Parts: sequence; structure tokens; C-alpha cells
Amino acid sequence: GRVRRYVVAREGERVFVHSAAEGGTDTWLRRCSRFVLPEGAEVAVAESPYVAKMPARIVRLVVEDGTQVSKGDAVLVINSMKMETTICAHADGTVRFNVAADAMVDAGAEMLSVE
Repeated sequence: GRVRRYVVAREGERVFVHSAAEGGTDTWLRRCSRFVLPEGAEVAVAESPYVAKMPARIVRLVVEDGTQVSKGDAVLVINSMKMETTICAHADGTVRFNVAADAMVDAGAEMLSVE
């Protein structure tokens, strides 16, 4: 491979990249989400800790629907980008699932609630 040098500078949310190779090129980059959420999902993601942040598969429901849980109890396991993540209750209450084991969910889908 070839070794190339770049100058990178940050200004707020924008990133400036300069390459002296091949006559020099300047590029401004801006941060954007890796996964495009469905319209209105940004609000749902911000409001609920039980919203899928990206497309995922439900590996298993750790507890049954209607189970009383305490803050910190594991309630759901998801797989996204080949990584399993355990979702825990953020409060004491009763779990109500909106998904089933082995189902696929889109980014922005509310997987459960704790009432």
C-alpha cells in the first residue's frame, strides 16, 4: 500500500481534511448518523430507552410479558451488527413487550415498555 499524509482540523461539528497528494484536495465533512432512522424516529429514540437505535434481531425475551422487574434487571437480548446487547429495565415496573423472540426490528421501533 501507499502511505499518505493528511491534515485534519475540527471546527465545531465540521471536520476539515487536507491532502497534499495528487495536487492537493480539501474536503469539509459533517457528522451524520450511520443509520438513517424512519421519519419521526429521532423523537422516539430520545424519549425511550427501549427504542432500537439501529436495525436488530430479537435474540430472546429474558422475562415473560407482564413480569414485574426492578431497575437494572435484564429484560431483552438483541443482536445488531453481529453483537449481542442485553437491554435492562431503567425503572421498576411491569414489562410489556412489543416484539417477539427471533423477530427483526427497524431502527426507531419501540421494543418494550416498563409501566
